[in-house]
Amino acid sequence: SRSSQGKTQVVSLLGEAGVGKSRLLAEFLRRLAAKGLLEQMTFYQTSCSALGNEAYHVLSGFFRTCFALSLEDDAAQARKKIETVLQTLEVQADPIVSVVESLLGFAKAELNLSHLDPEQLKRQLFWAIKEICQSQCRQRPVLLVVEDFQWADAASVELLHALVDRV
Repeated sequence: SRSSQGKTQVVSLLGEAGVGKSRLLAEFLRRLAAKGLLEQMTFYQTSCSALGNEAYHVLSGFFRTCFALSLEDDAAQARKKIETVLQTLEVQADPIVSVVESLLGFAKAELNLSHLDPEQLKRQLFWAIKEICQSQCRQRPVLLVVEDFQWADAASVELLHALVDRV
């Protein structure tokens, strides 16, 4: 596959409900794990809901996994985790920390990005995800799985399309 040669690979798995898409994905992940390949990758998995998702839902899931954030983390714990990962990735931390904290609700009211218009916020988020993904891709393959993407919010869809085009 192209991804084993260091090239970007995008796969869409489409089909009617109940046809076995989740089972096929589970088998694919099982085979990667059995060959020892899954542990050599940076792996992200999130899903979308038919009940609706907040803006940038897919990106929120990516950031929560990337920085190993849990619902129990307070703002200080979240900041430490985010800064530690960014330092490991050798990525410029300050602008990314701010946008991630704001998106995930860890930013203090006076420090959040609500002053940005939607277009500025989108540019900041895109820059953050692009920087993180490019850095991770230089270290090892990245596998991002988004289940039930047909239910994704428009902002996540736009951002992922742009990311695939650039990375």
